[in-house]
This record gives sequence, C-alpha cells and structure tokens, in this order.
Amino acid sequence: MSLDADDLATTETGSEPLTERERELLTLISTGATNKEIARRLHLGPDSVKKNASSLYRKLGVRNRTEAALRAADLLAPA
Repeated sequence: MSLDADDLATTETGSEPLTERERELLTLISTGATNKEIARRLHLGPDSVKKNASSLYRKLGVRNRTEAALRAADLLAPA
C-alpha cells in the first residue's frame, strides 16, 4: 500500500494536508513497521519518528498507530 497526495488531500480534521514525510510514515505504519524500522527506512532518529507520528495522529484525528492504520485503510477504500 502506498499513499499519495490525492489519497490524503483531506484529513479527518479538515485542517492542513499531510506532508510527504507524514504520508511515508503512514504507509509504513500501515504495514506494521515499528518506530525503529521506520527510523531506519526513512533515515531518521527515533525521536523524529515519534514527533512526525504525533503530528500525523493530530491531523488524522486519531490517538495511536492502530487508529492511524485503520484511517489509512478507510481513505484508500473504494467509495
């Protein structure tokens, strides 16, 4: 699963769109990757992953990675 800008043009809160980094992060979260695996794949430190994840959760209106993965699936589901 890969998320592009059109898939996530509108977030749950209707505020600002997701950044490219947040889309990458959401894609990896959706695959079940851990923070450590995400950090390694995106060449980030663990704290940066956590910071980006918090921003992502806020924009999606979710509380955790499970809810974020479910939200991504909803966004990609055929209408």
